[in-house]
Amino acid sequence: MSARKASSALRLLPALPPLLEREAPASEREWGALAWQGAVRLAPDRALGTSAPRWQQQVRTGLLERALTLGASHRAGSHLGRPEAARRLLAHLDALAEAGLSLAAIRAFADEAELDRPGALWALTILFGCQDSNDAEEAFESWIDSLDPALLLSYRGVLEIAEALAIQPNPRLRQQIPRWAAGPSAVLTAIALETMALDQLSDDGVARLIRNDSPLVHAALERLLTRSPGEAPRSAARRPSWIEVSVPALAHVIARARVLARDPEPLFRLRERHPPALDALGPYAIDLLALAGEIADQGLAKDLALGFPTTPTLLDALGRAGLPSLFPRLLAALDGDDFEDDAHAARVTALGARVTRPSLLEEAFGEVLREPRPPPPAMAAPP
Repeated sequence: MSARKASSALRLLPALPPLLEREAPASEREWGALAWQGAVRLAPDRALGTSAPRWQQQVRTGLLERALTLGASHRAGSHLGRPEAARRLLAHLDALAEAGLSLAAIRAFADEAELDRPGALWALTILFGCQDSNDAEEAFESWIDSLDPALLLSYRGVLEIAEALAIQPNPRLRQQIPRWAAGPSAVLTAIALETMALDQLSDDGVARLIRNDSPLVHAALERLLTRSPGEAPRSAARRPSWIEVSVPALAHVIARARVLARDPEPLFRLRERHPPALDALGPYAIDLLALAGEIADQGLAKDLALGFPTTPTLLDALGRAGLPSLFPRLLAALDGDDFEDDAHAARVTALGARVTRPSLLEEAFGEVLREPRPPPPAMAAPP
């Protein structure tokens, strides 16, 4: 086995065929031995051992599983650990190239993998993009079409796939992006919009996307418009209301994009406690307050926090909001084992590393409660 350093950049991998399984010979041979020992015969199940193709498959599966783990470390891990995760992922790609990786092997593994894990869709997109095969684009599109729609309703999956497409080494995949943006698949359209600039779309194309009835496409289009503030006149057509989106996570993506585009309407709806707006956002309403809330939103934030069950996502939003009225909810989450780590991480987000010492917790809360805050700048009411 040759020893060499791993690649320093993503590259196309040769699509080597895997080893073929061959029929194993029967193991019935008797070996000579001392007369008093009798004949020595090997047990058939031990004599056969593990075939080379089966061993190769086991190696390939192990490498693919670790690649998904490294994808999670790259996507959700600490920034300081990402260079090491990237180097290890490149080494695994080199090993997979020598283990006979093929598009069929990637697809078979993807069909059995836990794709709801953070980074799984990102890592698999990288793997599809590393295959030097003429049908790589077709295989990738077929895999996207086979995904469970529930994986994409949080929009995290769309972002993972789009970010991986931007760095994967197959230029033919990126050449398909304009076709995906104009195609019938809502998932591929959303992925394409996440990788595009607004000047790559015609006026008719923007109008067609506005008329699209997919919330996933609406969310991607809103994010695209927010990234292109200089092109605002082209998006003057009335866009669908985020309140009418039936999926809270996607309604949140749209409302968040509009707040980032300096549209105060979503925040005003929350502050008015508009029932349809609260129903549309669900637990993501706290996240909107964490993005652009004010100290005057303490009562609203407390009422929203009490109205939803405790989840890691909710606790993270409570920490980012940093409002004193939410601290009792964070403390209450420390009582159970299920969310203790998430609640502690949220407190660190809100108050800094000083709360890592329990003896200083009460003092830290007291300092924040006593700290004067300047009045926030007023936002104009929506027309």
